[in-house]
Amino acid sequence: LVSWGKAEFVAAEEMNRSRGFWWAPDGRRLLACRVDNTPVDAWWIADPANPERPPQQVRYPAAGTLNAHVELWVIDDHLPVRQVDWSDAGRFEYLNDIVWTSGHQPLVVRQTRDQRTVSIADIDLDTGEVNERRCINDDVWVECITGSPCWAGDDLLTIEDRCDADGDRRSLCINGRPITDPELQVRSILGSVTNAGTDQLVISAWTDPTEIHLATVTLPPPGADRDDTDRDNADRDDADRDDADASVTARLDWITTDAGVHAASVGGDVLAITSLSPIVPGPTVSVRHLSDATNGTTIDSFVETPVIASRPRWLGSGSQLRSALLLPTGHDGSEVLPVLLDPYGGPHAQRVLKSHNAHLVSQWFADQGFAVIVTDGRGTPGRGPSFERAVWGDLAEPVLADQLSALDRIAEETGLLDLNRVGIRGWSFGGYLAALAVLRRPDRVHVAVAGAPVTTWRLYDTHYTERYLGHPNDHPGHYQQTDLIVEAHRLERPLLLVHGLADDNVVAAHTLRLSSALLASGRLHSVLPLSGVTHMTPQIATAENLLRVELDFLSAALGPLRPVSIGAPGDREAS
Repeated sequence: LVSWGKAEFVAAEEMNRSRGFWWAPDGRRLLACRVDNTPVDAWWIADPANPERPPQQVRYPAAGTLNAHVELWVIDDHLPVRQVDWSDAGRFEYLNDIVWTSGHQPLVVRQTRDQRTVSIADIDLDTGEVNERRCINDDVWVECITGSPCWAGDDLLTIEDRCDADGDRRSLCINGRPITDPELQVRSILGSVTNAGTDQLVISAWTDPTEIHLATVTLPPPGADRDDTDRDNADRDDADRDDADASVTARLDWITTDAGVHAASVGGDVLAITSLSPIVPGPTVSVRHLSDATNGTTIDSFVETPVIASRPRWLGSGSQLRSALLLPTGHDGSEVLPVLLDPYGGPHAQRVLKSHNAHLVSQWFADQGFAVIVTDGRGTPGRGPSFERAVWGDLAEPVLADQLSALDRIAEETGLLDLNRVGIRGWSFGGYLAALAVLRRPDRVHVAVAGAPVTTWRLYDTHYTERYLGHPNDHPGHYQQTDLIVEAHRLERPLLLVHGLADDNVVAAHTLRLSSALLASGRLHSVLPLSGVTHMTPQIATAENLLRVELDFLSAALGPLRPVSIGAPGDREAS
């Protein structure tokens, strides 16, 4: 129950922190986490297909319960190990990250249990004491973002959310002051580079939420008024704050311009760029010097070309919800089609991105005779902090309302949708949304396939769930109004529940409890247990044949489909 150097469950699953140790830049010291899982509730995951095997014990911090106890220790080659009081005597519950850069003391990024405060503090390696350098507060939650914070000389760079007179945006900040255009949504800080003797940052950002691009940022000169360190603790009025924020800007130069989703690894003045195109299957990887105006050297790809080609139509602009519409290959627009909603729809994840391969499964369903709609509703990133925070306290009604709103808009715009034959499929949060749709809106959604669904949020983890619903002791109503089990008696439409029995993220108890409640209410439904499968289905045969089972279930409820003749996923002969 005690480990060294490993990330605890919620850090790895929800904070994007997969490690529990950090080397000093000179390699002579080490910061290491000691994680004690003793306080965390013990859960047992059995393998019913192999009853001779004992169940596996896991320590799962469900919403409202105790988290692991995380200590931080300094280890070096000449002094005794010593502990760092990073939590400020328990004020901070979550250790989000450590940032250790040459020429600086290490920084600890820590977060309160309610996630409304993030503190960035220096660590004194000799004494183990910490000194807060910046505190970020938000009335709903503070987002923890990849690459933030980092250093630029003696200036602290962060990515922070701003909702004020200048706009609703995620900004690059220097000492707490926004320095990027209010229309820009900054996604992450990828690293620093030297270009023609000038230090620059490489960031990923977007102005169009269906794309992610790379850019260099040239920081304001040291003489500029760059400091707003006390903005979160000061009592200045909003007008003064807006005027101060507008006084400093940074120059931004785009590295990528082609439509798509772009990412990079950065070292020295070299970038390794991975680009996903809406047209070209698979990734394109290139390596270039930042000072080189060409595209650099492209690395040969041996990724297999998909049998089918996805052809999304990108719908929505301005204040509208963004959607991707996929029609059967060769569809000429003369035939009205049954509809399949294919969302994720939940916080922290986008599906409506201009990447060819990301929509292959949706295209396969389209080629079976559906008009497939993928929509990113409120709660998903890319549209600004207010759009994400619109789901706080209610992970059900806003996300479902947005799916139906997009359905109506696309039906009106295209005239191609048969609104009397509407199905929905989804996995994880998408599975929750799929089951929610047929429970609450059987008049609009006529069949659902819910894979690995969360059915009661009290069974999901602390960091994710409490960010959006609060602590269950403080906000029991939030949990009650988003619980599918209490609505089981409302089921009128066909529902297929699919769950991996070895799932240690969304445990199978979610599906089993909903199924029990449905049965107790006399509601007909189907359950497909997947033996030996965890939260995802990487097994090729299982993944492929599961799609066929889903298709059969959907078509049985909606009526005959008219597939095009290009084969099914994995059918190489069809190519």
